[in-house]
Amino acid sequence: MEPIVGDEVKIRTSDAEAVVEEVLPRRSTLIRRQTMKPQVLCANLDLAVLVLSTEPNFSEGMVDRVLVSAHAQSLDVVLVLNKADLVPRGSEARHRVERRLFVYEKIGYKVLFVSALEGEGLEDLRSLLGGRTSILVGNSGVGKSCLLNKLGQGQIEVTVGDISEKLKLGRHITTTTTMHRLPGEGPPAFLIDSPGARRFSIWDVKPEELKEHFIEFIPFARHCKFSDCRHLQEPGCMVKQAVEEGDVPPERYMSYQRIYQVLLEGTEGSFRSALWTESEHAEKRKRASVREADIGAPLSAIEIAVLRSSLHHLHHAFKGFCCKDSLRSMELIMTDENKDTDGMGYAAAAGKPKSDGG
Repeated sequence: MEPIVGDEVKIRTSDAEAVVEEVLPRRSTLIRRQTMKPQVLCANLDLAVLVLSTEPNFSEGMVDRVLVSAHAQSLDVVLVLNKADLVPRGSEARHRVERRLFVYEKIGYKVLFVSALEGEGLEDLRSLLGGRTSILVGNSGVGKSCLLNKLGQGQIEVTVGDISEKLKLGRHITTTTTMHRLPGEGPPAFLIDSPGARRFSIWDVKPEELKEHFIEFIPFARHCKFSDCRHLQEPGCMVKQAVEEGDVPPERYMSYQRIYQVLLEGTEGSFRSALWTESEHAEKRKRASVREADIGAPLSAIEIAVLRSSLHHLHHAFKGFCCKDSLRSMELIMTDENKDTDGMGYAAAAGKPKSDGG
């Protein structure tokens, strides 16, 4: 095998040089799809540190893909919201990002708020890295290299990029994968800095395997009517029932459906897949749900759950800008206070009769 960062090797030494004779078997590899080819980032990992930020803003679709790829290699994952100083405690911006990340905390992933600039959360992150080989993964511009420098306590200096003011996107600065030993006492901590990218695409998971890597599905999937249930249209699916009952986040279930579809089509990582963004998916689903409600067609319990989740975000985003009646309409739908009893949808909860097309 061609050696990569993180490999353990046998070497033969002489007076002036060492020669790699053998690459030892790998415990794990983290692979992402680059165009339509695999890019092996590193080997023999214990922990993937997924670094996110609000500038550039993160996509839940990217987060879910990293979690799938890491779980496929039996890697632990911690989500790190860097640049926490941009969303001060108690602010509306902080509240919004906490709501987005709570979805992942709810299903068992650890989430840290960190500021490489002000030092918030750095010691908590450092303690997680002790005795492990870890990698920093994330989009360009989220601050991976800056985090590495801070954790290096002056002994590690890597080039730090900036953000495009026009596009609010990071510029590619780190072009190679490098491993660093962090200073400090206790068990040695090795941290790998990887090249950033605009997106992360799955390489080593087949469509029929995807369900095994959405960890919140696992407790319910074993009770499905069919052992090979895909959790899509099959009757007796306990995962879909768990979504309807609020035990599985609807956002994650919708993400599963989208990723399954692109894997099935073979378009994961393609230009088409890149254009089919998280926001486009959410907007199309939201418009479809609203159209169904407008004409009085029944919404499924999963669609209602997704619609409510979207309204929660809208409610908090526009609080202070909307009139009280509009906010109250959102609250009625979200809290079920004015739920239709005839099974014909939720249009009436917004204060308009379903017959008028409102």
